[in-house]
Amino acid sequence: MASLIVAAGVGAIAATTHRKRHGRRMFVRIAAGDAWARVNAGPLVVEAVVLAAAAVVIANTWWAGRPDGSGRISTLDPVARSTDAAGLIAAVAVIALCATQFAVIAWSTSVTTRKRGRAG
Repeated sequence: MASLIVAAGVGAIAATTHRKRHGRRMFVRIAAGDAWARVNAGPLVVEAVVLAAAAVVIANTWWAGRPDGSGRISTLDPVARSTDAAGLIAAVAVIALCATQFAVIAWSTSVTTRKRGRAG
């Protein structure tokens, strides 16, 4: 839980810093009629990469720890039995983190637009 909070905090700092650097340009693009997703393409691509990498790591960890019937990992092993729950919890945590970052991007975009490009 602590690492999830730290990751959300780091994402908020990154979004704020991005807005401070590119706030005027973002405001001009929104005022010119560009789509919200196009204006925020950079941060959204980063979020997509984080989500994809986390999905690969979660799937790989789940696949390596599940009992497969070959006898290599016993179904009586408590770690193997908890693999499904751990994978689900990890997936929920990653989705919650990405949703939080998406909300931060949306919030910082609206604040920066309201202030006409002056973030902070």
